[in-house]
Amino acid sequence: KKLMKLSATKPKCKGVPLWPQIYFALRCGSKEEASDIIQEALDEGIPDRDLEDILSLLKETDNDAKEAEERLMHSFENLLVASSAFVQSQRGYDLAQLQEVHEPNPYKQLVLNVLLCSDPGKTQELLISIEDYMWFKLSFCGKEAERKESEVYIQSNFSLEKLQEEVTGKYGPSHFNQGGQTPYLYVSILVMCQLYGEAVRYLMRVGQNLQAVHICLALASMGYLTDSTSKVTRDGQLLPQELEVEENDAVYMEGVECSSIV
Repeated sequence: KKLMKLSATKPKCKGVPLWPQIYFALRCGSKEEASDIIQEALDEGIPDRDLEDILSLLKETDNDAKEAEERLMHSFENLLVASSAFVQSQRGYDLAQLQEVHEPNPYKQLVLNVLLCSDPGKTQELLISIEDYMWFKLSFCGKEAERKESEVYIQSNFSLEKLQEEVTGKYGPSHFNQGGQTPYLYVSILVMCQLYGEAVRYLMRVGQNLQAVHICLALASMGYLTDSTSKVTRDGQLLPQELEVEENDAVYMEGVECSSIV
């Protein structure tokens, strides 16, 4: 909490802390608003070279994007060191000496981590809700393809598949549906991870059959529930209804093969 208070007040743009503004603009999905805030900070003469580099990334107009990202990565690494030193210092540490080197700033650190796609395992102190967590993790997905198409500096190779494994393997339904009170929370997270078949399957496992049918029809009508997305199960266990369908399909295919031989 002391670290949050230290970083949330400096610097200020038009009397409001700058980096929280930039973070919340990005969190709301508005790169344009974040760019406007940064431009206002530059116009006010806030001394931070990183602002110009971030602005060039957001507007995607700088031909030297790789150099800008390398400079930002250096700043991000300094912030990680400063933040770690702050946390480990406890009460007896001389914060003035730390601030002369590089002042910790979790908001700026989080902004740089998201823009650089550096490390999905770090800078999660400000993620106070599951929605924040999913937004943060999904920000890292799909960057591998972008890296192959450009020379942009991206350190992380976090993917949607890894997020799916994290949600279903590391945490699972018991984490998101504690006490069986919030089954739809886990369903919504599965949908965010594009595990559409698993979302329907989970509803049926917890006895929400009618709701599962409704969601199944909606997903199918939008083209999201196909053979490739519905038959994949993270735990390798099909529902009894699915096993029966699989057995009937096998019997049918066996009959087709026999008739073709005759």
